Amino acid sequence: MRVWWWVGIFALWGIPVPVASAQQPVGMIEGIVKDATELPVALARVTVRNLVTGQVQEQAVAVDGLFRFPARAVGSYSVEAEAPAFARWTLPSVNLSVDLTIRLDIRLELAAHTEVVTVSAEGAAEVQTMSVAHGSAVGQRQAVELP
Repeated sequence: MRVWWWVGIFALWGIPVPVASAQQPVGMIEGIVKDATELPVALARVTVRNLVTGQVQEQAVAVDGLFRFPARAVGSYSVEAEAPAFARWTLPSVNLSVDLTIRLDIRLELAAHTEVVTVSAEGAAEVQTMSVAHGSAVGQRQAVELP
């Protein structure tokens, strides 16, 4: 009873009193996004997805390629990184434990440039190139009279 009296007095005077509270166990996911030449990829975006809850958090990396997802609930996560002109990088599952910091050094590879060209011959006249069965000979008189 006497303890609560002191807590009340301290509270009236504005002195902070430590109070125990339940905290959720958390960890952190951080790292850097680089290209094949070890230079940071400043336009990259990193996405972290909790595989149990489905909660998604996305952030743009800093100019130096660094990213940090602090205070993430413990559990299994997938991590994706992508940037213009680069192939998407995926880590399907990583387990985050209490007070653990997972450091990821992500290396993005240039995307393969693929181009698809579709040619359609709809409405075009057919030309027979395999046989001369539909041809005719031109005589000397016809050749002379050509314009």
